[in-house]
Amino acid sequence: MSVDRIRFLGPPPWWIAGPVTDGASGATYTKTSDPAAITPNVSVALDRDRHLFNGAPSTILPWIEALDPQRGERAFHAGCGSGYYTAILAELAGDDVIGVDIDESLCEIASDLLPDLRIVNADATTFDPGAFDVALCNAGLGTIPELWLMRMNPRGGRLVVPIAAPMLRSPLAKAIVFLISRDGDAYDARMIGGAIIYGAIGDASPRANIDHGDPHAVRSLRRDPHRADETCWLHQEKICFSARSRSAA
Repeated sequence: MSVDRIRFLGPPPWWIAGPVTDGASGATYTKTSDPAAITPNVSVALDRDRHLFNGAPSTILPWIEALDPQRGERAFHAGCGSGYYTAILAELAGDDVIGVDIDESLCEIASDLLPDLRIVNADATTFDPGAFDVALCNAGLGTIPELWLMRMNPRGGRLVVPIAAPMLRSPLAKAIVFLISRDGDAYDARMIGGAIIYGAIGDASPRANIDHGDPHAVRSLRRDPHRADETCWLHQEKICFSARSRSAA
């Protein structure tokens, strides 16, 4: 990627996030002013006091690779932060990209760095992005907003979303990351990774039980009314992550 990550991290010194071992204490940080220390394998604090960081490219870029943005597609980035991954979406898809974040100060940074893109300060979980082809969510959610599913292109729209459970006394959450693909009224779903991620501030959905069953078995996102059974990994009021293929959903 030709996007210079350092531009989106603010001036040095930078604080590199260490591994999260205790949800109550959040991440630990190492201070550096050496640009060589900002490698693809590290997360860097945007707001150390809130444990809010720019996630490691080695974690996030595989999500974008799975999303497979194509030139000319319209992209929506929920939880855009200071705009680094928004810029990558624009490099791949073009300038028809909308980035949304609830943090006003981060939106100001993203707007300054990405003047050709639309950056909106709003709660992305209730924001209407309009129709989109690809969407990336950079925050942990308890469920997928129904409006996002409705706005996906019915002919091949894709969404990457971390389904998360909050960690104890921490803004961080443990997440299972899924790629959702739409074909008409049917939605494929598959697990593409896991992460410790900042929980979406505006997310009012119930806590997701992501420790039940095997998320690798998920094959579809069901929206039809049905009783929970052994094929349901996460059964919720309006959606269900199911081990059934969409043809059987």
